[in-house]
Amino acid sequence: MSLYSKQSPLDRAAGILLPIFSLPGPYGIGTLGSEAHRFVEFLETAGQKLWQVLPGGPTGFGDSPYQSFSAFAGNPYFISPELLQKDGLLTEEEEQSAHRDAASYIDYGDLYHNRLALLRKAAERFDETQPDFLAFCAEESWLEDFALFMSLKEAFPGVSWHQWPEDIRKRQKEALLEWKTKLEKEIRFWKFTQFVFFDQWKKLRLFAAKHQVELIGDLPIYTADDSADVWAEPEQFLLDEELRPEAVAGVPPDYFSATGQRWGNPLYRWEFMAEDGFSWWKRRLSANAKLYDYLRIDHFLGLVRYWAVDRECETAVDGKFYPGPGEDLINALFESNTGCRILAEDLGVPNPKVQKLLEEAGLPGMRVLLFAFGDNAKNPYLPHMHDKNAICYVGTHDNQTLCGWLKDPEQADNIKNAMAYFEITTPALLPAAIRKAALFSVCNTAIISMADWLNLEEEARINTPGSADGNWRWRLEDWQINSQLAIQIRRLTEKAGRI
Repeated sequence: MSLYSKQSPLDRAAGILLPIFSLPGPYGIGTLGSEAHRFVEFLETAGQKLWQVLPGGPTGFGDSPYQSFSAFAGNPYFISPELLQKDGLLTEEEEQSAHRDAASYIDYGDLYHNRLALLRKAAERFDETQPDFLAFCAEESWLEDFALFMSLKEAFPGVSWHQWPEDIRKRQKEALLEWKTKLEKEIRFWKFTQFVFFDQWKKLRLFAAKHQVELIGDLPIYTADDSADVWAEPEQFLLDEELRPEAVAGVPPDYFSATGQRWGNPLYRWEFMAEDGFSWWKRRLSANAKLYDYLRIDHFLGLVRYWAVDRECETAVDGKFYPGPGEDLINALFESNTGCRILAEDLGVPNPKVQKLLEEAGLPGMRVLLFAFGDNAKNPYLPHMHDKNAICYVGTHDNQTLCGWLKDPEQADNIKNAMAYFEITTPALLPAAIRKAALFSVCNTAIISMADWLNLEEEARINTPGSADGNWRWRLEDWQINSQLAIQIRRLTEKAGRI
């Protein structure tokens, strides 16, 4: 099968990786309000055309944006109380109640107990008859099931939908009607959160476009088992008669973990999806295209072949590879014609079929410099091995920070090799050399995390794969976004020909 079309190469540009939740501000977590707009202005001053964020969906247990309650919905914690007050939905006193002492880490427990209660106050004052809200509810086909799912999560306090009564777990018609009536107010609340989230995001995106900044989103390849997606459309997933996953997703042992990573997500019924032209994926891409200019497909390798682990296995060591949908799915996404450009997270063991698909589809893969400095001069992550249609990173959200890597005793050989590669005599010079290598790479796109521009150590690491604790919590502080840093970044970006 030939590809429907080929994506044109990206322009030469630079950007910064910073999750929405890592933005500074008074509300205990980054929001879509003034601090987000301020960061856009910082990016413009710094000559950065791209802002890469992580998935923006509502998070559940473990707070991971890659284990969201929905592949379509937005995280209500990102809603700005400041903007709600300006819209007359919160009083000044209520907005002030959302303020938290300045802290570098997110307290998700506090958000769960207090932020949703504040949003409920705003929902009570919201006019549900306004045309924009009614149009939003009519247009978003996923919204009804999501709102009911979240309402049921409240009714059966926090437990997985697999533990709900059988009639509603299996979506029997009478049970659906009964619960929709019983939870009518709660359902309206969750619809309100989504309307406000998408409205605030739309305003941020328009502001970013005005300042010549584009947004890069992230599309997790899998959905969470405890999600509205699996509950509402179980036929899309590889489930048994009791709606439990027959096998779960993960990756075999690799750089990050000797026992692999057992993610626990249900696998897709790819043959079923192919029969209707991957309509679920098309809907998903269309929903995300309302938020982002570019969309990085996480674990792109899994679209060519995926690792299936028996659901009873505690690790991902014992699994098996199966073929994925490959170019059939990419064709379907291209046919969607959403205007959203696709990027590929192709990290992992090199696979010729993956590389062929990327080349034929014109999709840029990733080159991560923190993976470059082994003892192989042909390591594809080394700067002299890069190609134009790719994205060069210092590190991703799963890596150590650059300065954390530099102080890790286990990286001693890699650090020594990096010093030899750049012909420098002291490790203290490595951070600047590696950042410069990213910007001066032949890759059309270069992305450097905000933590690495600030030379922060492991306290600023976003995620440690294979570890369930301490992730997704780091935040910037107000003073760290400043004009001096912006000028420094701009000068180097200009020298690299990215402005």
